[in-house]
Amino acid sequence: MLDSRLFILKKRNYFSILVFSIFSTIVFSIEEDPFTRFENKEIFFYNIGNDKYLDANRENGKTKQVYLAPRTTDGYGGTHWRVIKHRDNDYSFVCLGSNGFGDMFLDANRGNGKTKQVYLAPRTTDGYGGTHWKAIKHKDNDYSFVCLGSNGSGDMFLDANRENGTDKQVYLAPRTTDGYVGTHWKVGILALEVDEVKTIINNIYPALEPKIYSGLYYQTLENFTVKEIWKNSTLVNYEWKNERFDWDDFAVCMKAEVAKWIYAQPENGVTKGAAFGIMWGVKDAKHHAYNFYITPYQELFLIDPQNGQLIDLYMYNPTLITF
Repeated sequence: MLDSRLFILKKRNYFSILVFSIFSTIVFSIEEDPFTRFENKEIFFYNIGNDKYLDANRENGKTKQVYLAPRTTDGYGGTHWRVIKHRDNDYSFVCLGSNGFGDMFLDANRGNGKTKQVYLAPRTTDGYGGTHWKAIKHKDNDYSFVCLGSNGSGDMFLDANRENGTDKQVYLAPRTTDGYVGTHWKVGILALEVDEVKTIINNIYPALEPKIYSGLYYQTLENFTVKEIWKNSTLVNYEWKNERFDWDDFAVCMKAEVAKWIYAQPENGVTKGAAFGIMWGVKDAKHHAYNFYITPYQELFLIDPQNGQLIDLYMYNPTLITF
């Protein structure tokens, strides 16, 4: 009789442990911070509903309001933000275009929390609760941001689609559904550490050792930016000439064009060398040279500098890579 009771008690204990483990797993998955990978990173917010970027540097940086910008380069330094983590899923975002003084924190709690517009604030303390944000991940690189100063009610989601999308200012919205497509944002990393660059390359080409000669950080490049640089380079006007101007010469010239583009950018817009380089590969015993670059979404692309077209990542067996 005693043995049977012990057996039943053990079964109950095992069942309790199993239920607790399942419950803990579910709770952890629900409460897991979806934004922690961006901690202390230099990022941009790309609005999926508007095809524009969150910007706080209009009017020569004098305005405290937050707008949308068409790109993150060419002087739009207000589209560059630094992520500060206070605790799990409690973040503040510093506008790097503010040059480190004055109003620089993304804030949606001005006017005692009654306003729907988004501004900049000088700090994250002393009542500036609107500078604290929580990230909600809908799917891969589709985030919404809740203003923690909203106390969980009313307009609280970062939104760039009010006034039917005609207004360039940024507001708060009550929800992320029912047409509020401006509450959905992609997040791109603007600068990668050198080890992160190596990891991205080695994830695709494990046997390849990148030859990175200088720089601790590398500026990522969007696809449309690389296309614009190639188009403006006039490389399309040059013909391949054996031993005089062949594949590696095209690749070197394209690399130089990107370096010139970086050099021409304002200091508050792009301040690092580009995540762009030259790769040599082999196919059917024939050698070829081409360019590669890394996007803000940590994607690696190959481009043929002779025609500006993208190349399949596995068309060639890479043998050497340089920045």
